[in-house]
Amino acid sequence: MIRPRRLLVRALVAILAAGTVTLVCAAPADPPVPRLVKVAGTLPGVTGAATVRFALYADQAGETPLWTETQRVAVDDGGRFAAYLGASQAEGLPVELFATGEARWLAVQADGQAEQPRVLLVSVPYALKAADADTMGGKPLSAFVLAGDKTGTGDDGLTFVDTRVLRQALSGTLAPTAGPLPTSVGAPGYIGVFTGTADLGNSIMFQSGTSIGVNTTAPAAAFHAVASAAPGAFFDVYSDALGALPVVYRAARGTPGAPTAVQSDDILGGLAVRGYGATGFSGGQGR
Repeated sequence: MIRPRRLLVRALVAILAAGTVTLVCAAPADPPVPRLVKVAGTLPGVTGAATVRFALYADQAGETPLWTETQRVAVDDGGRFAAYLGASQAEGLPVELFATGEARWLAVQADGQAEQPRVLLVSVPYALKAADADTMGGKPLSAFVLAGDKTGTGDDGLTFVDTRVLRQALSGTLAPTAGPLPTSVGAPGYIGVFTGTADLGNSIMFQSGTSIGVNTTAPAAAFHAVASAAPGAFFDVYSDALGALPVVYRAARGTPGAPTAVQSDDILGGLAVRGYGATGFSGGQGR
């Protein structure tokens, strides 16, 4: 089977009814697809070189061209010339000219002469649309994330995403797979912990705003730990040089990014001791 893009090597022959110009159009087949169409014809009364205007129209008699270009072409003693449509422009012929499949008429006009009767382009120029087979909406394959069985960059340099994880996220169920995937998910607010080699669950830590709670989802300070048995915390220090306090309290006014000096009677550190009464914890503090 011949691939559509290979059709670009086939010739288009359009013969003008008046007989003054014969156009033979062809485009190379090997990728990447060049946006050029070869035009060969005759310019009566012209030899040596000539400035030629090429124009594409939507119909045989329309006044406004869809596309034009001017080229300097060589003309032999018989008035014959050859040129590539699109050669004067960096991107060649615009693919959009042939994307709709509508008729396109080619006109040739040598400098100082009237425009020759237009010729209907057939077949091959429309194969320029096949260049879109290498893209999606004009974007190359590398611009997209592809479905695969792993997430990351493949050996071909393209980006892949594990569709099994996507299906699980969308449906909440695990699709059959050959490799390990998460079988559980965490709840909002909890800091995650791996409960297995591929399973993610809730840890005992919870974040509420800028506060962290341990065994509590309502931390009352920047750090709030709750224990169901004493002691509630250990501070262990192991060193051959115990010349500093194991626990240090630091205090400053201002902000962490711009601290300022403390003032008289500021509490720089301490330990508050409060007991629970009939309805709540008592006030109290140590300095």
